[in-house]
Amino acid sequence: MTYLRNQLLRDSDWASMDHSVELRTPLVDAYLLQQVQRCLQSFSDWPDKILLAKAPTKPLPHSIVKRKKTGFGFPVNSWLSEVP
Repeated sequence: MTYLRNQLLRDSDWASMDHSVELRTPLVDAYLLQQVQRCLQSFSDWPDKILLAKAPTKPLPHSIVKRKKTGFGFPVNSWLSEVP
């Protein structure tokens, strides 16, 4: 508990930035967990992050919510063509 509270974010931020790596540390909040614990079971009623999509005052359009993942690519071929 002491390490998570005082060091994890700082250490992971330093290490990841030192090596140019994106790192996402988990949210560890005991108070928040205690407050939402009674409704955690009902999250399974909302698959595919639909609850998150409906959370804003103006929910996300259906076309966005149901869109397939697109991922991302690296333009390696264009990098290679630029090499002298």
